Amino acid sequence: MDGSLEDNNYGPGVGWIWIVQKNGTIKGGAERSYYEFLWDDGAFAYGPASGTVTSTGFKITGKAGGNCKIIITGALGGSDNIAGHYATNGASTCKKENLYAAGTFNLPYDPSGCIFVEPP
Repeated sequence: MDGSLEDNNYGPGVGWIWIVQKNGTIKGGAERSYYEFLWDDGAFAYGPASGTVTSTGFKITGKAGGNCKIIITGALGGSDNIAGHYATNGASTCKKENLYAAGTFNLPYDPSGCIFVEPP
């Protein structure tokens, strides 16, 4: 199940975040934590993610292409969703990848898993 994105540059989209954690650490790398964001205009960002989690929320750093990274910060929005905001890590770093994402997300909480959607 995927949820909604609202980006300042790309408009609406869909996405999901899969978090594998051990204590306060979000495990990154292959077959671990991952995210996928696809915007309606055809832009996309996806990749492995790592970070930290507390009782009140999480902060993830994900690969977004080349040296470009995305910072995703969120928390449980209710019993069935996570909500928060995201932004790529600066215009100069992400310029080569032409990715200037910044916005909000509201994703369903679904521990059964997600599927990868092939970007266009």
